[in-house]
Amino acid sequence: MKLLKQRLLAVLIFGTISLTFCANLGTTALSPTGATVTLENIKEFSILIPKQATAQEKYSATMLRDYFGKMYDTKLTLVQEPQVVKGKIISVGNTAAAKKAKIKADPREQAYKLAVAAGNLYIMGGTRGPIYGVIALLEEDLGCRWYAKDDAPVIPKHSKSSLTFVPRSYSPIFEIREILYTDAYDTQWAAFNRIQPLSYFTKMSQETGGGLANPAYFIHTYHRLIPASEYFATHPEYFPLRNGKRYPSENFTGQLCYTSEGVVAVMVKKLDAAIANNPGMRFYSVSENDNTNDNCECSPCQKIIKTDGISGAKLQLANRVAAKLAVKYPNIKINTLAYNKSQTPPKNIKPGPNTVVFYAPIRQRMNRISMLLPIGDIGKIKEELAGWHKLSSRIYLWDYADTLRGAPIPFPNFDAQDRGWDFLIKNGVTGIFMQACFAGHGSLGELKSWLYAKKLWNPKWSQNELIEEFIASYYGPAAVEMAEYVALQRRAWANFYANRKPGTGLTFSDAEIKQMYKLLNTAMEHCNGRPEYTIKIERELLTLLSLSLSSNPSKDTASDYSKKLKQAEALIIKLKKTVFGEGTSVAQILTIWHKKLKRASENNLPRYSKNSITLKEFAYSGARYLPDSGASEGHAVRQLGGIGNKKWGVKFPYGDFMDRLKPGKVYIVRLRVKQAIKNVASIEDGILFTLGAYSIGGASPGIYSTIFTGNISAKDNGKYRWIELGKLQVDNPGAVGTLYCFSGKDLAKGNAVWYDYIEFVPEEEYKSTKQTASMLLMKL
Repeated sequence: MKLLKQRLLAVLIFGTISLTFCANLGTTALSPTGATVTLENIKEFSILIPKQATAQEKYSATMLRDYFGKMYDTKLTLVQEPQVVKGKIISVGNTAAAKKAKIKADPREQAYKLAVAAGNLYIMGGTRGPIYGVIALLEEDLGCRWYAKDDAPVIPKHSKSSLTFVPRSYSPIFEIREILYTDAYDTQWAAFNRIQPLSYFTKMSQETGGGLANPAYFIHTYHRLIPASEYFATHPEYFPLRNGKRYPSENFTGQLCYTSEGVVAVMVKKLDAAIANNPGMRFYSVSENDNTNDNCECSPCQKIIKTDGISGAKLQLANRVAAKLAVKYPNIKINTLAYNKSQTPPKNIKPGPNTVVFYAPIRQRMNRISMLLPIGDIGKIKEELAGWHKLSSRIYLWDYADTLRGAPIPFPNFDAQDRGWDFLIKNGVTGIFMQACFAGHGSLGELKSWLYAKKLWNPKWSQNELIEEFIASYYGPAAVEMAEYVALQRRAWANFYANRKPGTGLTFSDAEIKQMYKLLNTAMEHCNGRPEYTIKIERELLTLLSLSLSSNPSKDTASDYSKKLKQAEALIIKLKKTVFGEGTSVAQILTIWHKKLKRASENNLPRYSKNSITLKEFAYSGARYLPDSGASEGHAVRQLGGIGNKKWGVKFPYGDFMDRLKPGKVYIVRLRVKQAIKNVASIEDGILFTLGAYSIGGASPGIYSTIFTGNISAKDNGKYRWIELGKLQVDNPGAVGTLYCFSGKDLAKGNAVWYDYIEFVPEEEYKSTKQTASMLLMKL
């Protein structure tokens, strides 16, 4: 913390902090180690590029000249071989001068080398080495920075005409480095921070160091390579066989026939054309459509699936395409997903020399609990990744790293991510695609974008020092408060991690939330109305307000909730927010917040006792929300019979009621329901519906708890009745998941269950103690 304290002392003394001053505080996390070399009279140097300079070599040399012009208040001459240079040179790229000086580049594609010979500086490397060498010199040796896309790059002034640096070579461990925060989408910011994208989200050109992968063939490419609209009519054999018939699958409905010779031929032909038209783009995807309907029942596919699973069938298809393309394009790599059912490694089939496995553990990682765990702590991921590593030393990871949907909330995943780097490296991961907030900044999104860009480039750089530097430089006069704001969140994470229980997420205490508001408000005051700083605090304030608004207000807290809602709405307008995250519009979230407020102030549902908690709104799919005169408020959810396997048809997310129940207290769970059954005698098991709990476990796909049963009544006369289901006790108030209802499996089509609302009655207020004594107890 010494570095941060020095910087924050400057803030306290001078009221602001000079970005130039900040960049010249001496050793930083990015400073290279090793013996330094100093070149004097740098203003007299010329920048030299090869006779047949590539677009990247030209771009790199121009970038170096522009930055040096601002740093040294000079304009160096840019010379192209074979023109003779008088005096000293900075050679950029594979120049004849470098060859004459016997400077050999590191041949690895993204490696760079900084070398000195006879007082000249040579910057060179692999195909993408020159730009990385120039940026390394500017950023690591000379203190240039670009913290966030909306801020100008930090370019320190040098009063002396000397250049001090460390000669060295370096090649990044991760050849793919992509981060899905909106700040990281900016092409120029991404280039300076050495992002190497795989997707279409960050469109970087080859001259800036990008362009390694073809974004048109990023992921889920089966339907793009073999669209049913183009091929099914004439070649149904390209598509999966189901129940004796070929099925025209698309992205969300199915896959392909994995063993069809025609599928391989068409894919090779299309990719051949794409490769020829895009020289320099070396990574293409032959990967499954985005659904779990994986099977093809034809004999050749089933032979593979029975021995090596779905993953083996998909991997073999990618191998065959890669092998055929390699004859003409030996440097082309084909990546293929290990995703959903194909996450499990096959027993016999291995990735070919030109095939890269893209491991995407969506089943274990895509929830807010497991995102806050070091990835190596998650047992199934640890097992599967180790299995893939036995088959290949080159694996890409699709990491679900930050809140994806819903409104952004404070989400301190820093230390969880930092504990994962070594684990990933040891398990053969050579590329990382971090799926984060997509269309939103997220909480501390600028910090995370810069921090993770640095760690992806060099995982050995100190996270603490990187965070300290960013806060001191980026937040200026508000740096002291923002440093404590981030530290508070990290302490909350440490407490969560040390005391975690299955199904329990990170919950900030009331005192912590109060302190975070205080820190942000004080930070705003210290910005003194300067918009370039206040907007940064306002973005974070919106995430804190979102956290408060995610809870359920009571009548006593409705007034405060209303004030925060108005404040959030004002910030949304000011910040021009329309989207919060993947598939989440601001309008959707505002509707949810207003419903919560309405529930607190206008809840007139009949209650068993004065301290009962009632909940009318359901989350539902596979069920219909319909008008019904017998239901409270004139409407109810109708769930059809005959769909007993659709467990998520009607559900109550924990977030809708958990914070309204007192931890440790036992509640009687009641549901007001109505059965709509044509012939009660025909239902043999007598079950109308069941209610259970699904808790997201963090280290596993999920945890199912006790299931309660609601029985059919032979005396039912078509009216609503109460069914007392069982007892509920909340031990983990931070638990994440849902209570779910599904209709009895024996209900025939045409029958249905109507759900009015659910009620949680304190056990001590329930009249029939004899009845409660025999009830099952569910603990969350």
